[in-house]
Amino acid sequence: MSEHEPRRGTDWESKLNKDERGRMQGKEVIYLRGLRRLADLAGITVSTCVVLTPDPKLVQAVYSVSFDDGTTWVGTGDCNKANTPEPFVNYPTAIAESRAEARAIKKALGIYNTLAAEEIGFEALEAAPTKTIDASIVKAIETLCGSKGIDPVEVVEAVVKDKDRAMNIAELVHLTSAEGQAAMAWLNEQSARKAKPTAATTRADRKKELEGKLGG
Repeated sequence: MSEHEPRRGTDWESKLNKDERGRMQGKEVIYLRGLRRLADLAGITVSTCVVLTPDPKLVQAVYSVSFDDGTTWVGTGDCNKANTPEPFVNYPTAIAESRAEARAIKKALGIYNTLAAEEIGFEALEAAPTKTIDASIVKAIETLCGSKGIDPVEVVEAVVKDKDRAMNIAELVHLTSAEGQAAMAWLNEQSARKAKPTAATTRADRKKELEGKLGG
């Protein structure tokens, strides 16, 4: 028997925290981090993503989420210059995947009347410095770290000026929007390294790895 809250018959949108909602282009939106939290509460068991590039100027993603009640839901998303502004269009795979993930989770939780922020677009670089980093930017940073062989801990140390605060950042999602943008800029200036960091197999493993390195 599942220990999670029943997925069916639950008003999941009402369970969003205040900081998991916002406004973009005059519309109320839900942030992907909030959808992910709700999916965990609803008993998500497996998530997979397939990335397609049918055209050099287009990246598409098909995201599937499965729950402990035996159901599977699919969402799709794409990224191109027509629907994604600079600098986010430079990370098309991360953007497409974030959009597809948001749509898949929304379908699974029966959230139909409110758009995810990732479905509308992405805010300009002038976003408030203390605003929480977008999930798509976290994914872009992780992609850059993997391709260049750079440990995420090094990124945190490079962009977070307050060293006491840096010591308490165990996950990239705890960066601010401004720090996320600084992280992408810093990574773009770095040369690829021979040895790539070992990827943590789960979010919990990655958090433990970061905590250990930052505290060492």
